[in-house]
Amino acid sequence: MLGSTILLTSAFLFCIGLIGVFKQYDIIRMLISIEVMLLASVLNFCFFGDSFGEQIALIVVILSGVTISVVYAIYTTQCKEENIEILSED
Repeated sequence: MLGSTILLTSAFLFCIGLIGVFKQYDIIRMLISIEVMLLASVLNFCFFGDSFGEQIALIVVILSGVTISVVYAIYTTQCKEENIEILSED
C-alpha cells in the first residue's frame, strides 16, 4: 500500500514538472519545473533503491541545489538590469 502511494505521488510530481516545462516560456520557471521532476525521481530512489539508489539521490539533491543557485543568480541579474529592489526596507 505504501509503495503504490509513493509511486502515485512521484508520478504526480513528475507530471506537474513535465507540464511546467512544456507550458512555461520563462527560463526560471522551467528550471523550477525541472527541479520538481528531479525531486520526484529522488523520492523513488530513496524509497525503492538500495544504498546505490541513496547515493544517486544524494547526487541529485546536490545538483538541484546548484540549479537553485543558478536560478537565484539569474533572478538577481534580471532585477539589477530592471532596477527592481529585491529586499525593500519598508
